[in-house]
Amino acid sequence: MKKFFRQLIFLALIMTLSAQFAVADDVDEISKKLANPVSDLHNLPLRYDYDKDVGPYYGSRNTLRIQPVMSFKLNDEWSLISRTVIPLITQHDVIPDSTQTGVGDIQESLFFSTTTKSHVIFGFGPIVSIPTYDDDFSSKRFGAGPTALVLIDPGKWTIGGLANHVWSFAGPGTEGDKGYFSKTMVQPFITYQLPKGWSVGFNSETTYDWKENEWLVPLTVQVSKVVKIGEMPVSFALAPNYYIERPDSGPRWGARAVVTLVF
Repeated sequence: MKKFFRQLIFLALIMTLSAQFAVADDVDEISKKLANPVSDLHNLPLRYDYDKDVGPYYGSRNTLRIQPVMSFKLNDEWSLISRTVIPLITQHDVIPDSTQTGVGDIQESLFFSTTTKSHVIFGFGPIVSIPTYDDDFSSKRFGAGPTALVLIDPGKWTIGGLANHVWSFAGPGTEGDKGYFSKTMVQPFITYQLPKGWSVGFNSETTYDWKENEWLVPLTVQVSKVVKIGEMPVSFALAPNYYIERPDSGPRWGARAVVTLVF
């Protein structure tokens, strides 16, 4: 726990000290585009989530999500956006007196999106869940479903929402409901751009599990700063999490740190 907070303090110092390397016009534009999940930027977010008081035994969970985002222009009006999520997980005392480490299911989303030249942007496409067959963190079943996004960006604001639904359809236990899952995720978000590459935002990655009839509703407030280290733009972000609704196995609170490399 102490090590985690030392890492957060170190990251905050980097965000402050590295501001001297930034070029205001460039970092403001990049910060604005990073607030848009379907912008034309190629970027690699490395998102670290620390969740505390997980489950009935008050354990902890550390998750590093590697989330490459690729944008491909199809024509003057449409783009194809690839968003991948690879979760690397370690948890302590969620199961009493034990530690588990592994890789969760990988998700791949493809958005056919209107170009970012418009102030109203929408995207839609498929999402696929690929099992890693990890004994501790994988559903061990393939899943798929639709995903969609809509946003507006009036002035310094970016306001919108992303949603998807994933049903399992193949894998071990295909007979009956063993391993079956059906989950909806809704993520409203709002970001306000500040000068010199700073931004502040709010989002909630709300999930509903239709099999278990359970909600997971986190509230997240995030502060971000885009800087240039050499020629590479890099975004640093810090965010606390509080879960206003959770299943018995879920966390109560946590924190997030994100480093995003922009290519």
